[in-house]
Amino acid sequence: MHQLQQIDRADLVRPLAGKVAIVTGSTSGIGLGIARAFAQAGADVVINGLGERKEIEFVCNELENGCPFSRVSYNGANLMDGGEATKLVEETIAQFGRVDILVNNAGIQHVSPIESFPAEKYEAIIALNLSSAWYTSRAAFAGMKERGFGGSSTSPRPMAWLPRPSRAPMSPPSTALSA
Repeated sequence: MHQLQQIDRADLVRPLAGKVAIVTGSTSGIGLGIARAFAQAGADVVINGLGERKEIEFVCNELENGCPFSRVSYNGANLMDGGEATKLVEETIAQFGRVDILVNNAGIQHVSPIESFPAEKYEAIIALNLSSAWYTSRAAFAGMKERGFGGSSTSPRPMAWLPRPSRAPMSPPSTALSA
């Protein structure tokens, strides 16, 4: 019975032990906070995002040292490319054996009146804020379905419910992901 109590305590302290999480947009800000919470809960975590190499190494070391039961890895996939977004999931599966949790947090914005909003900025917003979530979810879903466990979440986007004229091109992907 004492051993059972110890197992129960370990489960309480590390409820995500043995799970593998990918968090996009996680080299800073909200995404880093989500990745940190998963690692503290015992999950192995793959972070992805922009930043200087030294900053990313610092983040990985901080997570590994603060969460010694979790493995932490960085994948620098450019999520604006659907193939790379898919590869992020495939490489995580190759490294850790599966993906149990996927948080699509990566996103960008550009502020400009719609009549002068650059088309290339719009395309980048659609690629990162919307399409990357579709590609990563699609790549992770089959394994989750097969195991009967897993989930995908997309960080809420305030542009879905608080559109502004200067941010009009950000409303469609935000609304699509919030639906």
